[in-house]
Amino acid sequence: MLGEMTMKEIKLLGPSDETLELALRIVKTAHHLGINYRLEQNDDEDEIVGHGVIVTPAVVIDGKLAFSGENPASEALTEILS
Repeated sequence: MLGEMTMKEIKLLGPSDETLELALRIVKTAHHLGINYRLEQNDDEDEIVGHGVIVTPAVVIDGKLAFSGENPASEALTEILS
């Protein structure tokens, strides 16, 4: 439908203490870009390993691993969310 925005599915993988700052940066970046998104934090080991993640925190966007083992810079978040 014309004008309908696609929703990005964003998963933060890792313990919440590792992902909190990253979650806030993702929310800020998504808001700045005006994108529609669903953000989920998950620390389930099976889920993490299922995405091929060895080191957390990790970010999965629309089912694809975007970052792992790092807290990506704001510019990288902007690029991957655009």
